[in-house]
Amino acid sequence: MSLKIAVLGTGANGSCISASLIDAGLDVTLIDQWPAHVEAMRLNGLTITMPDKTTDDDIVTLFEKQGCFRAIPGAGHGALTTAYKPEPYPEGADMKIVTEKGDAVGDLGKLRVDGKYTVLDFYADWCGPCRLVDGQLRELVGTRDDIAVRKLNVVGFESPLAKQMGRKLKALPYVVVYAPDGKKTEITGHNPDKLADALDIKE
Repeated sequence: MSLKIAVLGTGANGSCISASLIDAGLDVTLIDQWPAHVEAMRLNGLTITMPDKTTDDDIVTLFEKQGCFRAIPGAGHGALTTAYKPEPYPEGADMKIVTEKGDAVGDLGKLRVDGKYTVLDFYADWCGPCRLVDGQLRELVGTRDDIAVRKLNVVGFESPLAKQMGRKLKALPYVVVYAPDGKKTEITGHNPDKLADALDIKE
């Protein structure tokens, strides 16, 4: 029986590793758990950057073997065909967009709002899990006036904002919560329970 490998997560690492495994002759299936990511890949394809010595012919041949993908040599051709439009926050909610273009913002502590839980929501329009965090925050600010949300669009991991954050920004979503007493909680990934704890939400 031939070995079959499933790679969960089709980001930069998962896609590159998968391509190398396929090139080695293994049967590989790429799996992504976020519907928005899967839909984006179906619409726009998947851009993979391989080591310098890898030729375009190698990549084209590799994907032709799979039968269900088409490789296009050259710079990345992917692009979102439809812009993501988040739902509006409730009227009167303390929510502000700090940057929509991935600009560096300087000292994060200066974004804190006195007397409130301040949530710094680092997101990107292409990030499916970020939308889940946004939905949770939208619901919370609709029922509590002691929460301030400050949204920061990273855009991509090469943006000035991403470079400012450095190693702290390992993945998206990334959320920083400042409690009124100054306690700081950092959350990587969609983790509603940890966010609830940081905001002192009681069951």
